[in-house]
Amino acid sequence: MAGLKFKRMVMPNVEIVVLDDKQNLIRVKMRCISVLDPTKYVGEKIPSVVGMDFIRFGGFTFHYDYKKEEAYFEQ
Repeated sequence: MAGLKFKRMVMPNVEIVVLDDKQNLIRVKMRCISVLDPTKYVGEKIPSVVGMDFIRFGGFTFHYDYKKEEAYFEQ
């Protein structure tokens, strides 16, 4: 991504907290997730990356509406 290299780290027993469209907390407990960590930092902010393990194990569906330029997850 953006010419950077990453190393994969595995985090066990993770709880991910997201907000729904009404600002209610949704907690998703996962036995483990993979995290990409840049091998070097170049002083710029790197965007978050949501992996397939989060989508699959959390039971989410990803929706994208290109007309509204809107994307969201549904559980």
